[in-house]
Amino acid sequence: MGKMRKRKGFTLIEILISVAILLALTFIGAFKFINVVEENNVKIDVINAKTIADGINMAMLSGVTVSDNTSGSALTNPKELSKFFDTTVTPKSKKYGKDKGSYTYSIKEQEIYIYAGGQQLYPLIAETS
Repeated sequence: MGKMRKRKGFTLIEILISVAILLALTFIGAFKFINVVEENNVKIDVINAKTIADGINMAMLSGVTVSDNTSGSALTNPKELSKFFDTTVTPKSKKYGKDKGSYTYSIKEQEIYIYAGGQQLYPLIAETS
């Protein structure tokens, strides 16, 4: 009787299946990571809007004349407002117009509204799904 030799190592099929599983897990992880980054950018935009509103409020309390800039143009008096908040900050998320513009604001009856990408960020309006 001939001795049967035991094979050592993996077959080509086993290696291909392992590689396919690793690729699938990598793609799933990459998409999850991209979604988490975008969600965090949306949160950063909301926080920035709150900071801008607080800065405008402090400027008004300090006697700085602040007028609306809802036309989408730059801040009306960035030199004076830069003492109260970063006037060069722009939206980070795709949802609020990343790389397309800046935050805009309006003041109605002493209430400050902050917009980005055509959507109101402050005061935050609850989204319905």
